[in-house]
This record gives sequence, C-alpha cells and structure tokens, in this order.
Amino acid sequence: MWAATPTAPPSKWTRGTTSNEISYALDILGLNAWGARASGVLPADLTRYAIFNDPVQAPCNGEVLAAEDGHPDRSPPELDPDNVAGNHLAIACGEATVLLAHLRQGSVIPRVGDRVETGQHIARVGNSGNTTEPHLHIHAVRERVSAPEELLASGTPVPMRFQGRVLQRHSSSFWWWLHL
Repeated sequence: MWAATPTAPPSKWTRGTTSNEISYALDILGLNAWGARASGVLPADLTRYAIFNDPVQAPCNGEVLAAEDGHPDRSPPELDPDNVAGNHLAIACGEATVLLAHLRQGSVIPRVGDRVETGQHIARVGNSGNTTEPHLHIHAVRERVSAPEELLASGTPVPMRFQGRVLQRHSSSFWWWLHL
C-alpha cells in the first residue's frame, strides 16, 4: 500500500520563490504491514523504508526529455540541496511534462529521446536529491520542459488523477491511501 500526500512547501523545491508550479505535486510513500513508512524512526538503512527499491512505471506514453542517474542515495536525514530532484526522469506526455524524482541510483532505464509506454518499468524508488526519506515525487507542468530546475520553478501546473481523484496542496484531503 502507498500513501500520497501533497509535496513539501515550494521553498524546498524552488529555494524560496513563491512559485505555484508544484501545487499538484505528490510525494508517494510506501506503507508496511503496520501502516508505517519504515521499520523504526528515521532509520539510516534505506532498505527499512517500505517504498525503497519499488519499481516505478511510466505514467503515460511519451518521450523522455531528461534522464539523470548519477546521484547517490542518501541516508536520512542527509539532504542534497544542490541536486534537488536527484536522479530523475522528465517525460513529455502529450502537451505536459511529468517529472519523476528521487529515483534510485543505477536504476534509471530510459535515456533522453527514448519513447516509453504507460506501465513500462522505467526506474526504482530511491532517496537521491533533496529529500528526507525514500519516496517518489511526481508532478506535471503544461509546457515541454527538460531541465529539472525549470520544471520545479516554472510552468503551468497540471492536476494528475490517481484512482479518479485529484489532490492539491492546501486542499481538504491531505492524505490518500492508494491500493495499486
């Protein structure tokens, strides 16, 4: 089971700007059999997190605009503010670009220019970039953008549907429980 929550406040991603680009962004966290995200409290061992190393599938048919896979997975609570998205993929899905961030080092399969199909295995969840624990960050902007810095700080946000629902930061529904 997974939990999806609106992503952290914009300052984490945009270094203090008041951008609205991630207003529909989600952080997807894994839950273990006890409903906890990890075995223990903020364990340094990434394998103790329910979502770490879970497969990531392409959310749409599209072209890979950016693929980065050289950042190490960090032990919590170590952050990497210089590489906010960490290992990531940016996929052009029709008129939108979808960013999948914090992927596991060495797991990103497609390369720039490759075509992916909905449901195709494309990476694994990791803990790279500016993140406090393993999770999958996903958000979309209407424009075709390849640089993660631009994806995080410019563009028109696009709502995404999960099980027929749209979650937005500051909305009445804070957590979703996903049975995928």
